[in-house]
Amino acid sequence: MTAPHNAFQAPEQAHRRQQTRRQRVALLTLLVVSALAFLGVYIGTQHEQAANPDNASVGACMARSGTDDMKVVSCNDGKAAYTVVGKVEGKTQADLSLGSGDICKPFPAAKSAFWKGKIGEKGYILCLAPR
Repeated sequence: MTAPHNAFQAPEQAHRRQQTRRQRVALLTLLVVSALAFLGVYIGTQHEQAANPDNASVGACMARSGTDDMKVVSCNDGKAAYTVVGKVEGKTQADLSLGSGDICKPFPAAKSAFWKGKIGEKGYILCLAPR
């Protein structure tokens, strides 16, 4: 007697199902890893953008970031040394040097100022009050 014809196909079909399952698991794993990598990059970029002084608004807290730069920090951060009390757009670095007292005069709490822009071009000035 010979075995039924479909008896020989069962192991082959099981192997195909197992191979298909492995491919699905591999694809799902690849998708999850890709999504996590994208999320990590996105979160890291958002943090960098949030710390950029370009995004500072009145009421934001600032900390020194190197000798000539500032960054936005949480007001609960121990490094927060200043509060932005005013922002003046369209000023050159020379405007700050020549008339720093006049530029932040509309903001009486301001005791210092920070300019950001490209040398020789217009940028903005943050008027800062000590915390």
